[in-house]
Amino acid sequence: MKSKWGRLRTSKLIGRKRECEMLQTAIEADGELRVVYVTAPAGVGKTRLLAEVPRLREQCANVEQTKILPLLDFYFTDVQSNSSLEERILSRLDRGPFATYLERRDEFERRRKDGWFESGIEEQRAELAELFIQGFNEFTKNARVILRFDTLELVQYEPDEVQKVFGLEERGIEVRSWLRTVLPRLKNAVVILAGREKEKPQVWAELQDAFAPVLGEVQVLKEADARSPHVMMRLGSFSADETADYFEDLARVNPRIKQARISRDDARAIHEKTGGDPLNNAFFSALIVKNARLPQDMLAADAQDIQQRLVEEMTHLQDGLDFVIPFMGWMRKGLNAELLHGILASRPEYPDWSQKECERLLEVAKDLPFIKVHEESNLLFLHDKMYDLVDEYILPGRSPVEKEAVCNVALAFHEEGSPEWLYYKLLLNPADGFSTYQELSDEAILGNEYGRAMRLRDEMLRFFGELLKDRSPAARRPWERRIARDAAIRWIRQYLAQGKFKAAQEVSDRIWAHDDPPFDRPPDDPLFLGALLLNRGEARGYLSQWDEGLDLLGQAIEVLSAWQPDTQADKKRRARLLGIAHRDRGYIYRSLEDYSRAKEEYREAIRHQSELDDLGELASTEKNLAFVFAQLGDFHRADEYITLSLDHFRETGSRWGTASSLNVFASINVDNDQPDRAEQPCRDALEMLSEIGDSRTMGLT
Repeated sequence: MKSKWGRLRTSKLIGRKRECEMLQTAIEADGELRVVYVTAPAGVGKTRLLAEVPRLREQCANVEQTKILPLLDFYFTDVQSNSSLEERILSRLDRGPFATYLERRDEFERRRKDGWFESGIEEQRAELAELFIQGFNEFTKNARVILRFDTLELVQYEPDEVQKVFGLEERGIEVRSWLRTVLPRLKNAVVILAGREKEKPQVWAELQDAFAPVLGEVQVLKEADARSPHVMMRLGSFSADETADYFEDLARVNPRIKQARISRDDARAIHEKTGGDPLNNAFFSALIVKNARLPQDMLAADAQDIQQRLVEEMTHLQDGLDFVIPFMGWMRKGLNAELLHGILASRPEYPDWSQKECERLLEVAKDLPFIKVHEESNLLFLHDKMYDLVDEYILPGRSPVEKEAVCNVALAFHEEGSPEWLYYKLLLNPADGFSTYQELSDEAILGNEYGRAMRLRDEMLRFFGELLKDRSPAARRPWERRIARDAAIRWIRQYLAQGKFKAAQEVSDRIWAHDDPPFDRPPDDPLFLGALLLNRGEARGYLSQWDEGLDLLGQAIEVLSAWQPDTQADKKRRARLLGIAHRDRGYIYRSLEDYSRAKEEYREAIRHQSELDDLGELASTEKNLAFVFAQLGDFHRADEYITLSLDHFRETGSRWGTASSLNVFASINVDNDQPDRAEQPCRDALEMLSEIGDSRTMGLT
């Protein structure tokens, strides 16, 4: 399939001469760390300049001593965690210098899966970062590495209402912290960071502060010279002459632009309408090739009419674009031939195109100036500004059935539980998608995957930010309240999961004392009230404040037991919370050596946990109930429940859980005067704990 209209991209980068010179100078500064920021609003050419860097490298005197890595774009969640970002960098480097780092990273991931860390996860992650830096600097003794990062504004998590009201800081274990702490310590490297400075100014300020002790204060481009190691480039729109240069170059590669005979005066007239914005210039070029002339009426139209007509014309540049562009408007996580073919096959009214035909159409689409291609995945995206225009002028007229077809195909394509997958669940049905987010976040917190929990949260917050931005305050309020209250509970659960019980108590008490919306406690929200009471009680239980803990947990159980949820998702949340509340009361009674009451609470916990798919929580409660039965002298029941616990822990793959249950199994047999049955479980537990590195529990074993 060939484009009807020919190439719509210039043969070379237009303008940016000073910027290119500075980038070449940075590449040629052997042995030094050089940092260049590239900032601009959407549509001005940040990504285009980043794409020029490989060509600039080829012109450098030290090209043979340099290594350029693929673009690392924070739009994609696979580079929004430390481990995955480090792996993307490592994938193009010799892994030899990173041997110690790789060994410790494997150990870190095993411990995360096992659910055990000898010290806090932040400390373990900091140690890994240190080893990564050592490996990188060993590698760069023999090669200069060029790192390019795009969409930098997305590394700052969206602040939720809890952070705003109570001043909570996000955890420092993810990419935002990694950039600040790792990049300034790299040697013999060029670091290019691009994004929209005005959207998240704090990210840029933090990075400049981090690099300043090493490289000195940042210098703006016009004040910098060849020796400047720390430079800020703020890209602007084209000048009138650069707009004319753009159309002249395009005429060399596109016969229809040449046929239209766009003079430099014509280009200046276009410049008056576009303000020199590169993307708007590109829209005009597409309009010219479609008409083989410059439509003079467009030069007389107002800005809104121009935008609407341009977008409508864009969708008819090529057969197939009239449905591909709306699809891309929904598919914010990218489109490829496999996805396009799946969507077309899902509806009888769509063209019956093979996947090969879809590939050919998308190859043509790559030449359009408002479409971007991700280097490694080959996924196609609309330009950011084009997404806004498609939202305004095209998607409102499309059928909900089309959107459903797009979402279902995308959900089958993306990994279940990933932030990309969550986006399409939210797009398909925001209410159901939010419930899915809650389940995924619960799972991540329980699995010590705090970075994943934050990425899921960020995806959800961005989605609802876009969904609600144009709605009235009254229409926004129910969602804002629901999201804020869920965030409040989630912050406390993270503190509890990390063993930060004092912080959990303080934050939960501050939320309880806050009477203003959205953190007030109306009777129509038993989920929020019950969860908040539960968390306050759990924190006190683990701080040995037994009486207060039992009282608050009892209140939580009363509220949640009286609640009759309507949806299946809320029924699962109710069962989860009641399971936790009874488990926590069982823990307190066990600590008080009131084993009869502990037994009843653990049994109730298991009744609720059995309604869920969380075998890890169930196995832990079964282990505790087995211990309690042994203390009550009922060794038959103790043996029954510890066997269930071991089976369930083994099914989850948790070696730490399995080892802890083996310990309890051994102690039950010792208490039952059967020490011969205790020896092998102890040996098995010791072997597992030794592999995990849990010396404390080994001592108890």
